[in-house]
Amino acid sequence: MYVLQKHLKKQLNDTVINSYDYVIEYGNLFNTKNKVLAINKNHSKTYYFLESEKPFDYIDYELGSSFVSDTIYDINNDSELDLIVTTKNGGNIITEVRLQNNGKLQDEIKLYNAVFDTDKTVFRGYTRHNTPIIQFYKFEWNKTNIDSIEWLAYNSGKEPIKFVKANSKDIYEVNDSGEYYLNLKINEYQLLKELPKEYVELERLYKNK
Repeated sequence: MYVLQKHLKKQLNDTVINSYDYVIEYGNLFNTKNKVLAINKNHSKTYYFLESEKPFDYIDYELGSSFVSDTIYDINNDSELDLIVTTKNGGNIITEVRLQNNGKLQDEIKLYNAVFDTDKTVFRGYTRHNTPIIQFYKFEWNKTNIDSIEWLAYNSGKEPIKFVKANSKDIYEVNDSGEYYLNLKINEYQLLKELPKEYVELERLYKNK
């Protein structure tokens, strides 16, 4: 507890020295069992978990130019409050989620361009990881983990096959010339002539970036 007190004193002293505004919250911010101290300065925010088994347990993140929002909310519909931080990176909206499990926040899960349904465990999004070809995904919360349901990608071949649906994100491979081709090693895939309706809104969001 002494180490925590010393650190908090330095936090507040730094605040005074640099003339930063700050907001302090204290209480049962995530559940009714554990007390949390939150210090919100104009450039960072820190949550201190005062009743943790660890001697010095905290989570912090920057409130810089890439920061969009943060909230405490039950995002996976398991009746436990979670910490959600949203940032921007280039054309991507990144949602960093720390799910609560039995009163403890778990390791961060990073999601790209995700759209959540408030009353469901299934959510969708899109990404362009490791390929210039946009990929849509459908995931489902599984307690404090995520199950991948399906992936879709624009077909790199000719019409009328516009999309490829698979059970893996590795839908395409790339050759030495930089050309993308269908990865036939994936277990299952379907060729689709049009984008399923559940992804149309995501496509619109992507095109409006």
